[in-house]
Amino acid sequence: MIRHNKYCLAEIVLIFLCMTLLSCGQRSTEGLAEIDPELVIHQGRLTELPASANEIRAAQWAGVFSGESYLAFSADSEDIEMWLNKSTSVKSQNPVILDSTCRYLPDDYGKINSSDLTYHVDEYVPGFYRPLILEQGRLYEIPPDSQGHYQGKVIIDDCNHRVYVNVLWS
Repeated sequence: MIRHNKYCLAEIVLIFLCMTLLSCGQRSTEGLAEIDPELVIHQGRLTELPASANEIRAAQWAGVFSGESYLAFSADSEDIEMWLNKSTSVKSQNPVILDSTCRYLPDDYGKINSSDLTYHVDEYVPGFYRPLILEQGRLYEIPPDSQGHYQGKVIIDDCNHRVYVNVLWS
């Protein structure tokens, strides 16, 4: 009886490990879920949203060991600058300047020049997250935290006073 229980327990553990390994890197079958914007702010080590923030949207997908969060909002240009200067993960950075010679585009945009920067769009990227910087904007990199997690990007659309945040975690 004891020997049989050992084998059953070993089989259960083996099945669990196989299922866990098979699900590594897979995204949730549930897809995107709306989340509290403060979660993305916390993950990206950013400061609280500006008082003038509006049109705020946040969503994420999550797998067993990884996920991705998205945030977009509009605000007054002065408030965006103050927000950047108070956000510890990006405040001391020199951003990549985005303009007509170096645009930031979704990879399905169409005509993409060699100097353009692109991002991937699929069913796990929410509809509100479509930065399209053709004229004037900035891109900041969110470095990984002290454990090597939560890295991403902050994209500023200076023409439309819109902010986009993307944080990957694992």
